[in-house]
This record gives sequence, structure tokens and C-alpha cells, in this order.
Amino acid sequence: MLCARSSFPNISDSANIAQRESRIMTTRPLYRWFYLCIVLLLALPSGLFANGVSSSQEQVRIGVLAKRGEEKTYARWDATAIYLGQKLPGYHFEILPLDFDEIHAAVENRRVEFVLANSAFYVDLEVRYGVSRLATLKNRHGEDSFTVFAGTIIARADRSDIRTLGDLRGKHFTAVDERSFGGFHMAWRELSEAGIDPYRDFSQLDMAGTHDAVVYRVLDRLADAGTVRSDTLERMTREGNIDLAQLRVLAPRSNPNFPFLHSTRLYPEWPFARVRGVSDALAQQVAIALLEMPEESEVARISDTRGWTIPHEYQPVHDCLKALRISPYQDYGQVSTWGAIRRLWRWALFGAILLTFGTLSTLFLMRLNRKLTDSRAALASAHQGLEDQVARRTRELEVSNRQLTQEITEHQRAEAALSEERTKLELITSNLGAGFAVISRDYRTLMANKVIKDIFGEVEGQTCYQCYNQRDSVCPDCGVRKIFEEGLEFSTHEQCGYDAQGKEIWSQIIATPLRDESGEVRAAIEVVVPITERKRAEQELRNALQEAEEARERVDNIVKSVINGLIVTDISGTIISINRVASEMLNVSGEQVIGTKAEELFSVHGLTQEFSAFLETAKMDSISWEFELPAKEAGSVKVYQAWASAMRNQQGGVTGRVVVILDVTKDRELTRLKDSFISMAAHELHTPLTAIIGYSELLLEAEQNDSPIGEHRKDFLQEILDKGMFLSRMVDELLDVSRIESGQTTPLQLRAANLFELLEKTVNRYRQFSPGHRFVLKGSGAEQSCPQIDAERIVQVLENLFGNAIKYSPGGGDVEVSLSHSDGNCLVSVKDAGIGMTEEEVARVFDRFYRSENVDPTVRGLGLGMCIARQIITSHGGQIWVESRPEEGTKVSFTLPMEQSRQHE
Repeated sequence: MLCARSSFPNISDSANIAQRESRIMTTRPLYRWFYLCIVLLLALPSGLFANGVSSSQEQVRIGVLAKRGEEKTYARWDATAIYLGQKLPGYHFEILPLDFDEIHAAVENRRVEFVLANSAFYVDLEVRYGVSRLATLKNRHGEDSFTVFAGTIIARADRSDIRTLGDLRGKHFTAVDERSFGGFHMAWRELSEAGIDPYRDFSQLDMAGTHDAVVYRVLDRLADAGTVRSDTLERMTREGNIDLAQLRVLAPRSNPNFPFLHSTRLYPEWPFARVRGVSDALAQQVAIALLEMPEESEVARISDTRGWTIPHEYQPVHDCLKALRISPYQDYGQVSTWGAIRRLWRWALFGAILLTFGTLSTLFLMRLNRKLTDSRAALASAHQGLEDQVARRTRELEVSNRQLTQEITEHQRAEAALSEERTKLELITSNLGAGFAVISRDYRTLMANKVIKDIFGEVEGQTCYQCYNQRDSVCPDCGVRKIFEEGLEFSTHEQCGYDAQGKEIWSQIIATPLRDESGEVRAAIEVVVPITERKRAEQELRNALQEAEEARERVDNIVKSVINGLIVTDISGTIISINRVASEMLNVSGEQVIGTKAEELFSVHGLTQEFSAFLETAKMDSISWEFELPAKEAGSVKVYQAWASAMRNQQGGVTGRVVVILDVTKDRELTRLKDSFISMAAHELHTPLTAIIGYSELLLEAEQNDSPIGEHRKDFLQEILDKGMFLSRMVDELLDVSRIESGQTTPLQLRAANLFELLEKTVNRYRQFSPGHRFVLKGSGAEQSCPQIDAERIVQVLENLFGNAIKYSPGGGDVEVSLSHSDGNCLVSVKDAGIGMTEEEVARVFDRFYRSENVDPTVRGLGLGMCIARQIITSHGGQIWVESRPEEGTKVSFTLPMEQSRQHE
């Protein structure tokens, strides 16, 4: 439908408002309480779960222009009302959604104490009913906030015939409402300046009721073009309701400090205003509470804002309404008779004076011309004329006096109103928790509140950079400079300055322009928020985080350096840490398994249930669990033992599990070898004992029965002696092993001895013992070597080496024995041409009870010889090592120092 030009309504439906008020506490939608619960949870310590409004609380209503409908208004602003109730415990705040037709009646009839509406409604209410602004809304956009907004004129992107404002002539245009500032008035002003009258030049002009409805009508081709508030397109795109690529913005403007798509000038955001009659104390408390609302608070997030700021200058809104000649400026430009008199009375007075002067001059000339003929008549006439002039002049002066008195009265009223506003401003700024100052264009402080003076002393009349930073020039990052030189509408930054005592102090500086009626920036407003404590807390936090990081690194290094596997899980069994040893044991990547269930580490090995049961038992006590996993070498396994214990916090609560995994493969192998050794030792002991017992029984029987044994008696005794000596050597070896296990050194009887002669005697004895092997002895110039040694112990080592060379060379061959000097040591080497050993066997040749699996089982031995040999050589201060390859023989070498200490004597 076509809309006729109109101004804001002066009369609204009071019945609708009363009906809306009656259902505020009774019939609100259920989903609205979802938002309220978030804020109510924050208020638990304050007891806000009490039912209803306390009888001691005064109810305060906030009328809100419901531009997107009643329910969305509740959802957005109820949290703010609850926030104000928390800040002002003596009051209970309620939101009263009002449409365009209801807001005037609500203010006029005092049904609300505060009002939140668009900027045009505020200007109209200010002029008509004397409402006054307390704060300006900071609109949220991501991490930024904006206190200005604009209008956006849109058309479908596929309409090639609509690209400029001039193309809208004769088109169907839709807006939000005739009384919507962002949804119609801003665009109307731009269209008017482009030569387009919406009521005359459009084929059809209709109102959709809401901003979203305007966008949908344009997209659905129900209108050719439309206008909405500046952030509507971005919000609907973010909500997923529209595709922004389907729309075109007409006459787009750009502003580096305003990111939204817009086509019009920028105007200040919605103000929060008080209605005339509300007490100054309540208004002051509400203003302070709004200004103190944190930007990232839950209340600000629910209202889709970043809180509130000091009230802006709304002169641009006045200029817009004047240009459109709509309420309250519908009569703007028309001059009344009384107005003409007020404007031109000085010129009228000046004209009257001129007229009087001309008349007097004329009369004076007439009097001179008639003086000779009728002096008396002329005198009488002049006297009568003078009386008439005096009377007329008196009347004119009375009129002038009345006008002057009226002007003086109006001027006094204006000064009283200005004084009242100044008092209110000083009262508000003095109770702010931040500093407040007005800075002139030459950077001098015109006014400062108590907070500024307490910190920086008396600053009025001084430059801001001298007072705050003790500088001789403007600060490089000064927000006031950006306001003056770059034309910014808002600037904020942090800076380090000095207080009156020269102490360093950190502040957050917020600067906004202060404009005169023409919109020219005359000064700047600075809000100074002390943040020294916050900076100190941030530094302490950084230090604490650094210390925590260093502690974590130390713990990580400790965990990584642990030689056993280590797995740490949370209470649910999820892995939060695993060291390198455990990763290698389980053949997994530590980075990949973090965040997975610990049971999954064992699932590939089929041990999931066993590990889960192990962890479950560990909830009560520390336990162990032994399991086997395939080793890297094909066909072999590794035996592991896991220990688990609960990880507890300072209160004793279980927060997770710590699992330590030990590789016990060698321990189990040593146990197996010990068991094998016991069996073998029993066999080795049994054979000579049987012989000793047998020969002893024969000798005893012969002695008892006088049986002749003759020449066999000596053989029997020799056999008993040999078997006894064999048992004695075996017992000595076991005692040596016992000393090794207990950490004791082998006792030595050190004497100077010719090592070559000792080798030669031992070699000669073994040449007779094993004629199938050819022993070769080489001196290499070391025949006279006489180190301090225990000869018996060295012979024990040589016998073990020669015996091994014979045992592992079953086919005979050469056994090369050499003696040489090397770096102050005697070097002895025994090399055979036997079956040799693998690298794995060489690595274990000095282990207790170890015997190669490739050894002929008929070859006797306990697996202790090489272990004892190493202990004897190291006790002499020397070293022993083995070099061997399969089928290439084995070479065993050891060193003995020429200068032997006497610690073992």
C-alpha cells in the first residue's frame, strides 16, 4: 500500500500498553528463561532465586523499542534488567517492549522510568517530554564495538537496472516503518539529497514492519529495493538466513573505522535515557552500572553488545530530522509574526529613531520658517509635538523593556539548565571508577574529575602529555591526536605514564570527540582507566606460566630420562603422557597415542581385557601385571612387568593412573639360567660325588673284608682326590659368583711375577692335556714383564680361556697365545680357530650362567667361567674383551697394568 508523509505519533494506544504491562510477570515464552538462567546462575551468591519481587524493592520499568518483535526484545534485554537489579539491590527492573505506536504514550503517561529507543525517537522524546540520555550503546561486531550506525539501501544483485539511487525513481520501495530512524529516515535523507521524494517519485512505498522482513521482501521480488539498519545484512548472513551475494548495496560508503555495509552518514547508536521525574540518584546509579558493565560479560553477550559508553552528541540526528522536517521539526523554517518581532526589533527601533530624527528635523525647519510670523503658534505647536514624541517614545521604550526582560529571563533559564546539566555531569564523572577529562585542541586539560586529580594532581590548564607522561611533545600513540588529526570517532590504547609522585602507572585511555552544534570537533573526552594492578597481575601470570612451563619441561625431561616405560592416564583411562621408552616397548608413536584410550595400546596384541582388568584393580591399590610382547627379532619375545598406581590431587581424590613398565626379559632369562644352573650343578656335583662315594665304599669294603685290591688302591685314592679337587674348584667358582652378586671385589694376593713364564707353564700343561690342539706362544718382546699380579687368579683365568678354546674347537686346530706391551699395560690374547660366536652371543658372554645354545650338550660347564674371569681381571685394574665371528674362531684379550696398586694386598 502507498504511504502518506507523516510525523511521529503523539498519541498511542494506552490500553495496549496496559495489557502488555499486565502480562510481563505472567506469560513470557519458555525459551526466554533459557537466557535468563545463564544470568541467574551468575547471581547464585546474591540469592536471586527468590520467588517474585521483594516487597522492599521499588519496581522500575525500562521501555524498549521492539524493532524485531516482542519476544526477541525480551530475549535480548531481560539479562540487562537483571544485571541492573544486581547492581541496585533496592530496585527491581523490568523490560517493557513497545512498538512504534506505544512509545510516546508510555513516556507521556510515566508508565516507564527509562527508555531505550532509536536515536530519532530519543530526539523527539527529548524535545517533547524532556527525557535525557545517560549512556550510548556499544554495538558488538566480533571482537570490536561500535557506537554509531547507519542505513543500508539494497536491491537484488541480479537487477541490472538498479545500480544507483537515481535508478530507484519509479520503482517499488519498501522500508521498516515511517518512524524507523535506521530503517527509513537515514535513507530518506540520502534519497532527498539525490533529488528523489519517496512519497512522490516511487511507484509504490510500503512498510514491512521489521528489518528482516524488508530483506526478505527484496529477495522474494515483492519489492524492487529497500532500506534497513546497517548491521542487518551481516547479522542475517551470520545467522544463515540469507546469502549476501544475492544483494547489492546502493550508493555504498566506506569508513575504515566502521566495517558494516552502509549507504548513509553515520549516526550515534541507541541511547539509554531517563524519563523526566526520575530521581537524580537513581539515574546516576543506573548510568554508573551501565558504564561499568564489562565488555565480555555474559549480560553484554546476551544483548549482543559490548556494554555502554558515555552519551554521544546527537546533533547529527537533529540535523537529519530538520532536513526531513519531521517531528519534532515539522515546523522547522516557518517564521511567525512574534518570531519576526523577536528577530528584527533592533532594526525596528533603529528605524523608529531615524524616523523620529527626520520628523524633528522637519518640524525644526517648519518652526524656523514660521517663527517670524507666528512665534507663539509655532512654540505651542512645537510644545505639543514634543509631548507627542515623548509619549510615543515612552511607549516604544516600554515595548523594548518588555522584550529585553523576556530575553533576560530566557537567558537565565538557559544558564540554569546548563548549570544543572553541568552539575549532573560532574556528579556522574566524580562517581565513575575511572578518570574523566576534557582536552582542548591544543592538548590542554579543560576539566578533570576527582580520579584524575587524585592520580596526577592539579592538571587543569596543563597539557595532557606533560601531566600524564612528563613529555615535551604529543605522545606518538595519543588517542586525542587521532581524534583531532585523523577524524576518528573512537580511540583506545594502553600507555605507561607517571603519577604526581613520579611513580610509574599504567592506564587505558579511551578518547571520543566532543562536537558543537555544527558538528565540528571542539575538544576531546578522555576516559582514563587505571590498569596498573591488572598489568602487574598479567606480569605475575606470565611469570607463573613461565615457571609452570619450566616445571612442565623439567617433569617432561624427568619422564623422558626414566629408563623404564611410563604411561600417565586421566581418570577415564585416556592417555595424557607417554615417554619414549614406553613408545618403543609398545612399538607406537607417542604423539599419535596421546588422547586415545590406554586399552588401545594393547588391542593389537590381544591384551585389551587383561590391561583393563589391571587398571580397574589399580583403582584400589598398586599392583603388578606381567605380559609378553613380540620382540623386534623374529621368533623372540620380550617379557614386561607393569606396575600401576593411582594419581591423587592435594585433596586425596584420584585424578588418573600412572603405569610403569619394566623390561624383565633379562631377569626372567637369568632366572631360567639359574634354574638350568641348579640342575646342571646338581648333575656336575652328583657325578664326582658318586665316584667319591663309590671308590670310598670299595676301599672301606676291602678294609673290612681284607679283600685284596693291591695296585688299584692308589688309583682309587687318586680318583677320589681328583674328584674332590674338582668339587673344590666348583665351590670356589660359586663363592666368586656370590662375591660378584654382592658387589664385593675378588681378594688378591699381589706379587711381582714373570707373566711370560706363567703363560708358558700353563700352555705346556694344556699341550699335554689336549694333544689334538697346537698351542703357540708368542712373546713379542714382553718376556721379562713382571707386573704385580695374583698368579693363582691369573692362572684361573688362563685355564678358563684355554679350556674354552679346546671345548669350542672340537676339531682341533691352533690356539695362539700372545703377550705384548700396550700403553703401559701387558696385553694377553688367546685366539682359537673354533666355531666362533654371533654378535648376540658375544654381548652375553660375560653374563652369569650363560651358555650358548649352539654348544654341544656333552660339553660340561656351569656358565660362570667368563663372568669370574672378568671379575678377576677388573680387580687387577685391567680390561677383558671378546672378538668373534661364526665359523672364524674367537679371540679373547685382557690387559694387566704394569704399575699395580696395592689396594688388594
